[in-house]
Parts: sequence; structure tokens; C-alpha cells
Amino acid sequence: MSALTERKKREIETQYREMMAKRGYRVFLTVFCDVKSLEDTFTIPQKIMDSIRKMKGVESVSYTDASNVITVMAQWKESEVNSKIREIQEIPKVVNVTAKILRPLF
Repeated sequence: MSALTERKKREIETQYREMMAKRGYRVFLTVFCDVKSLEDTFTIPQKIMDSIRKMKGVESVSYTDASNVITVMAQWKESEVNSKIREIQEIPKVVNVTAKILRPLF
């Protein structure tokens, strides 16, 4: 590859990274709730989901009945991801949060 082609490739990659940093990344979260009884499986996840839905950038929140798992899809800037996860972890009855940043292939 010529030096000009290599330089153009690096320039395009840089522009793409800058664009993605502004736009944000899709983030898939799994939120585990502290559910101890059958009654809890209806009330606790609903309260947690209501709190999560209020967060900026959240696109979808879903819950499987009679489980302790909530799934969340959001679009956040990479710099926001850790603070958003901490914010979710601070919601009462949230036990754990796992996250996967879905980066586009380049």
C-alpha cells in the first residue's frame, strides 16, 4: 500500500472514531434484582425498570416474568457508560449489572 493510501486510511479511521464518540455506542445491560418471593417478582423489577426508563439514552427495557433479570438497551457515549452503570447499581434492590458495549466493526 502506498504512503498516500495508508495516510488516507488512517484519516478515515480517525474521522469515524470521532463521529462514533459524538454519537455514542449501543450498550446492552443485564440487571439482576434482589427478588426473594413470588410477590417480589412483580413489584421490584417494575420499580427498577421505571427508574431505568427515566435515564437519558435508554432505548428499551424488558423483563421476563418470574425472573430476576432485566435487560436494557441504551445508546451512550463511551465516557458515560461507567457512570450510568453506577447509577443503575445504586437503585434499591439491584444486585449486579453487567454491560456489553456493542462497538461497530471497522
